[in-house]
Amino acid sequence: MIMGQLQTIRYYGLPDFLAIGSDSDYFYCPMRPQLAQKIADLLGCSLPTRKISDRIYHTAKVKMMPQPIPPSKAMITVPVFERHTRMVQQQREQSIRQYSLGSLVDGNKKDVVISNKIFNDRKQLRVVIYGWHKPDGKAIQPLHNGHTTDHVDYSHGIRLIQNKLWINGKKSTLRAVLGSETLHPLLSDEGVIKKAYYPVE
Repeated sequence: MIMGQLQTIRYYGLPDFLAIGSDSDYFYCPMRPQLAQKIADLLGCSLPTRKISDRIYHTAKVKMMPQPIPPSKAMITVPVFERHTRMVQQQREQSIRQYSLGSLVDGNKKDVVISNKIFNDRKQLRVVIYGWHKPDGKAIQPLHNGHTTDHVDYSHGIRLIQNKLWINGKKSTLRAVLGSETLHPLLSDEGVIKKAYYPVE
């Protein structure tokens, strides 16, 4: 309810985190948020907000169990990216007969999100991460902007959300909603997000 009126919003996103390869041989691609933003812009998409991340988990047909790897200097290396991809694939195989590839999946990665915390109190650009929901629906990773955008580790996932959406059947955009004083609660629990993107270099 917004201003006493029921609002219905419809939007679309990737059923899983961004990967390269084929259905039988693929690799999840952690990346800097600037690169993720470039890809999103080229495809007419955005990264999710924390609220969208929560909704995706609760809507997902396949709710995977998070599989953290103990922190180390290696967590930012490609071999660990590959190791975690294989761990996720092995778990996904357990549900593949019931839910084929293309079903909405979550719980396997943290989201790189758009947020009012993209710039910290000192106006420094940060990567903002959130998610990795447990079966009880609670996120392991609270909204966090403690790293520079150079930090990319195996747990980071990129999920694209189409910018074009519909409110009560009328076309709008994700950025327009997030920048609206009245409509932002449909997609944001942080208030209005005026800069709903990472600056692209």
